[in-house]
This record gives sequence, structure tokens and C-alpha cells, in this order.
Amino acid sequence: MELYKEEFVEIGFIRKAYGFNGQAKIVLLNSWEDEIKTGDFVFLEIDGYKVPFHVEELDFNKDIIIKLEFINSSEELLPYLKSSLFLLSRNLLSPIGEKDAPLSHRYVHYTIRDINTGRSGLILRIDEYPQQEMAVVLGEQNEDLLIPLHDALITSINDEDKLIDMDLPEGLL
Repeated sequence: MELYKEEFVEIGFIRKAYGFNGQAKIVLLNSWEDEIKTGDFVFLEIDGYKVPFHVEELDFNKDIIIKLEFINSSEELLPYLKSSLFLLSRNLLSPIGEKDAPLSHRYVHYTIRDINTGRSGLILRIDEYPQQEMAVVLGEQNEDLLIPLHDALITSINDEDKLIDMDLPEGLL
């Protein structure tokens, strides 16, 4: 049975290795905690194909830690870092499409690039404050940075490449 792109929902991505036995810290894009559990299958996009992985372990403490079958060391996990995680939409308890997601989640998993320095970072989430939205960005030194999502700073948005070019003040990224 062939599966099509529309049958998958992106739920998050692999942020970084956790320990040495193939466990990984993951970031979920929305509130998908109820949708994923030990024993389920998640899909990683590899060479343009969604490849299923059995979830061996899942821990929802401070960070979300996942262990996927056949990935047994941090070295085996390396090719999958920053890879998107998908679930089959037909297996969701409460289906939601990307178009139904709140706007604050639209740019999650996009990359912000400073046009002045060329430095970049991956958007982990977007926090809403009374004055403006702030992107929580994974910086080049693996630190979380706050970047204001203000129209005057954004020079271009490329939805196909998931890239936001910004004219940022010095030292912000």
C-alpha cells in the first residue's frame, strides 16, 4: 500500500542526542503529547521517503526523550538530527492539519538567517508576548535565543525552503 504526503502530519523534530544509547531529545510543534506513545510508529523523512521507526521508549519529563528501534548509539543517531518526525494522520486521536494550526506555530521549524552575518538558527517555538511574538531559536552554540518576529526586521520568507531572512541588530543571533 502506497502512502501519500497528505497522509502524514509533522509533529516535531529530533533536536539532539541524549546519552549514548541512541536516545534523542525531541521538540513537538504543537501539543502532540497525547498522540505519541511507546509502541507507536513515527516516521522520519529520509531521502524524500517517510521511513517508519518503532518507538521503544518515550519519556515526558523536563525534556521529551525518545528511543527509536534500530538506533542504538549516538553515532547511529547523528544522520537523523534535526529530522522531522511524522505520524500518520489517520492514526491521530484528534486530527489537525497544518492549515488549522495556530499562526504562532506556522514558522516553527523554519530557519532564521541574519542577512548581515550569515548566522542562522532553527525556530523551536514561538512565544506570544503582549507587544509581539518572539521566536525561540536554537543558536549555533546550542543555546536558546529570543528573536523578535517584527515585520521591520523580516526581509523575506521562503516557505518552500522554510527560511526566514532577517536584518537583525548586531549580536542578536
